[in-house]
Amino acid sequence: MIADQDVNNPLKDYMSKEKFEKLYKNPNDNIATRLYSLKKSGKIQDNIFFDLLQAGNTNNTQSLVFTIDVNTTYSLNTAEKNAIVEGFREMLESSDTEIKEFAQDLVANQLMTSGFHPRRGSYMDLIPSEAFTTNMLNPQQESPVQFFSSIENQSYNNEYFTDFVHDFIRNFGTHSPGGMSILPTVSPTSVARDKNNNYKATNVTADYFISNTGIDGPEIYVKIGEDTYAKLQQKGIKGQLNEIGNVEDQSSLRKEKTGETTTSSVVDRKIKEITVTAPLPRQVVITKACTI
Repeated sequence: MIADQDVNNPLKDYMSKEKFEKLYKNPNDNIATRLYSLKKSGKIQDNIFFDLLQAGNTNNTQSLVFTIDVNTTYSLNTAEKNAIVEGFREMLESSDTEIKEFAQDLVANQLMTSGFHPRRGSYMDLIPSEAFTTNMLNPQQESPVQFFSSIENQSYNNEYFTDFVHDFIRNFGTHSPGGMSILPTVSPTSVARDKNNNYKATNVTADYFISNTGIDGPEIYVKIGEDTYAKLQQKGIKGQLNEIGNVEDQSSLRKEKTGETTTSSVVDRKIKEITVTAPLPRQVVITKACTI
């Protein structure tokens, strides 16, 4: 969520859709073909890290993506590992643009394949620590460590996850994991429409609740004022597609035009679009035993 949406994230471009397509999708120009070209050019000499890079063993003419990894079929002692890390650092600091960009894309490759988790062929532990503790990867912004430290501090604010909780409820608010509703359930007889086409609910204080007032199943209600609620447009298709975290304008599920009725090519049914923002201040009751 943070990596995709926060414009201040120094690693944002390293995990973008554009970076993914650049590294993996073009059969004639991808991270594996660039590795081959660099090895053939002889630009990089006596670099143990570069020498260990190899094309993924699943690459072939029928591949949908083209990958590379590191040959880690033998154990490394401390001196060898330090030499490999130093080789990676030399590439990241190279004055040759092609080498430097390739090294930066190697960082992106690691983040988009196995992330911070070790596995065969991965090399997270071989990336120089300066890549994350300084602004080496993005000189125009703070270091990744500084950024994520600030995110951690912000997360202590009660309102930090407001948008996420609202989005989560729009996707999963009517679900009942383990047979227990995620949101409080209110009897349909306790929900009444007022003259402004909003709703009043008797003896309800929660910011969100569900009620079986709809012909297609339970509906979600969200507080928009003192003792006043509105029906909340649900996202996705229960049991098939979820839309949580989807911020792409071209999403065929994401249609935020208040008051309209539309037919989605994916949903294949008409949805009454009611866009309501998250209530503030909020105290969201997720279950009878849990409050966020």
